[in-house]
Amino acid sequence: MQRFGMASNARGSCSRILSDVTDLLSHHPKIKSPGPGKPPGNTKPLLHACTVLTYTAWEVYVEDLLLEAVPYFQKPAELPKMLREKVGKRVQAKPWNLAETGWVNEVEKAVRSISVGAPGPGEWGMNTANTKNVNNAFETVFGSQLLNRCGWQGQSSKGNRDYIDQLVERRGALVHRGALDSGDKPLSLGRVRDWANWVGKLADKVDDLSANALIGLTGRLAW
Repeated sequence: MQRFGMASNARGSCSRILSDVTDLLSHHPKIKSPGPGKPPGNTKPLLHACTVLTYTAWEVYVEDLLLEAVPYFQKPAELPKMLREKVGKRVQAKPWNLAETGWVNEVEKAVRSISVGAPGPGEWGMNTANTKNVNNAFETVFGSQLLNRCGWQGQSSKGNRDYIDQLVERRGALVHRGALDSGDKPLSLGRVRDWANWVGKLADKVDDLSANALIGLTGRLAW
């Protein structure tokens, strides 16, 4: 069974943030007066802010998608192996927490601990939505490192993984140091706009892959 056409709520959250990016970019001088040459004024703050927001759209999408998957698991046997193991470790000292419907709460807590974070030592969430962290989280919740299969015509899955990590690096430099790393090319309107469009396309593809993964695990249509 395969799903077609619907979108997750997480995709909606991603779209709202990307819409803010589009609105901000509409104030770029090149939008109002396209043509060759350097745009007037200092456009760095605008492009930097839009780069950080574009990354935020990706991180929020991933975190929300992981949590959105939880209600689709209606039996413990439907949980993927890594998620069962994670829940088991969390309740080792209190196995009675799994009694009756208690396992549902424990699954949500486990997923929350790897997405947005949960109370407790070492449960700070994903922290950074780079390829490694996202793939590990997807494997835990969906039973597969979805980014390894996330490609489309003209864009390989490896290309997408590299692009994710480039965006993460640029965002990290801007947030933690207030500037790009030495050696990085200055951001341009075209580059930032391409990133935003690409994040939307990536989220669409992940939506499909994650929904089909849930169908395989639970037999239920997702999103």
